[in-house]
Amino acid sequence: MGGYAAAGGRAVRTGRLFRSDSLASVSDTDITYIVDALALRTAVDLRAGHEVDDHPHRPLLEAGVAVHHRPIVDETRRRPDDAPMPERGLDEIYVLMLERFGDRFAAVVELIADADGHPVVFFCAGGKDRTGLVAALVLGALGVDDDAIAADYALTAENLPVLLERNRARAAARGVDPEVADHALLVAEATTMLAVLERLRAEHGSVEGYLERHGLAPDAVAALRAGLLA
Repeated sequence: MGGYAAAGGRAVRTGRLFRSDSLASVSDTDITYIVDALALRTAVDLRAGHEVDDHPHRPLLEAGVAVHHRPIVDETRRRPDDAPMPERGLDEIYVLMLERFGDRFAAVVELIADADGHPVVFFCAGGKDRTGLVAALVLGALGVDDDAIAADYALTAENLPVLLERNRARAAARGVDPEVADHALLVAEATTMLAVLERLRAEHGSVEGYLERHGLAPDAVAALRAGLLA
């Protein structure tokens, strides 16, 4: 997630901040790349407890990456025994997630702000919804403009077909359900994230205002910029 123009004429440093789909089933080759090429020190797993139980992040732990489980409920994906979800646009669902789980989002951003843990990756199942919102909040706090944040989010659309096929193959090999299911909300359009950011700014003034209102430490934004901006 490096290279974006940010606050004060600076840019997001390359090789420090990554977002991903699930890292639960990484191969030995993947692990070698993660450890030797990317030199990742920290992984933040945003998946729910039952997702981690079904698809453990053990490969990362065994590779020596510090894994922090910070679950954020994904309102786009309901379990079969849950009540039906009212019809909403994806932007409305994202706003609902931000409203309901603001303290969890703020805690994740504060964890990412710790430069001692860089390079850092954060991930959920598909790398789009929970991960996309965390990415938007981090980039917003770094001073990246909304169009660039929305474009970063939309990059996921290019990878969705490969992601789905990879998930199906991994799940079939293990005899479990896929982490990512193909459904109507499995899209990533820039306009969705732009609408979310517009709503967030209208209600909280800024990304920083939203995060601080939900418990982000006062010095965390400064720490985030010190560690991730060049």
